[in-house]
Amino acid sequence: MFKAGPKKKKSIKNISAAKQEELSSKDIVRSLREKFYTLKYQINNAFIYAWESDFFTITELDYAFEFEVKVSKGDFKDDFNKKEKHTLLENSDPGTFLNKPNKFFYAAPKNLLSTAIIPDYAGLIEVDPVDGIAHIVKEAPYLHKEKQLENVKTLLLEKFYSRYMKILNDSDDY
Repeated sequence: MFKAGPKKKKSIKNISAAKQEELSSKDIVRSLREKFYTLKYQINNAFIYAWESDFFTITELDYAFEFEVKVSKGDFKDDFNKKEKHTLLENSDPGTFLNKPNKFFYAAPKNLLSTAIIPDYAGLIEVDPVDGIAHIVKEAPYLHKEKQLENVKTLLLEKFYSRYMKILNDSDDY
């Protein structure tokens, strides 16, 4: 009978390397913020459309880009349980344009998702766990070219104000 030897203990160096390669959704959003810092407005974890956007931005041309953050393959697979969302994203009917972003991306740690499994209506951004830099590996197509700022301006203002008030209320300076 084969008898296993004593378990090797992980060195501190190996533990640090393993932790360094784990990216949280917060890490990915931070990388997206840095990559798209020149865009007009940015907000994360907000209901802009009929679903929560992990990260949402308005470009200088008033287009809306949405980013769905995934940290595991199971998390990515579970996203497709939101059938109404994905039906809307792939729908090219002009009557749906104001109910969805101009571009839709998945954002995930490097090498987690293959471009082959990304739907045609979506792009893929990978975040390198070593340097934290986000790279577009599959550009998202335009789902439509209707400008979105006027459509979401009041909603964004309410969300920004609400977050501002929370910061003030949590602050000792208020």
